[in-house]
Amino acid sequence: FRSYMEDGHFVADPIYQSNRRGQPEEHWGYFAVYDGHGGRQSVDYCEGKLHDLVLNELCSATAGHINSRKVLTDAFGKVDAQLAMLGAWNNGCTATVALVQRQATSVSVHVGNVGDS
Repeated sequence: FRSYMEDGHFVADPIYQSNRRGQPEEHWGYFAVYDGHGGRQSVDYCEGKLHDLVLNELCSATAGHINSRKVLTDAFGKVDAQLAMLGAWNNGCTATVALVQRQATSVSVHVGNVGDS
């Protein structure tokens, strides 16, 4: 039994809205759960940074052609590299992230995970 919690979460809904000329309007939501291992340092970092990396990937995607797999894979890789540069070797976290894509007539849920989550 631990007297402290190593897990975390973050929600940003909407995290991104596209209204590009000639493309259908889209709203994206970000929902994440982080499972900490060996302390909260990596969880705290991911709670504060991973959604920004996902947002950057969404913003840099080609208009009307957002590849959610690439968005999540690239963001996971970047946050992992940042944690490594910070020396986070004694703790870590897994993540499960859902990106909810809403258009005028449809809703799609894109889920990705990293680690054993």
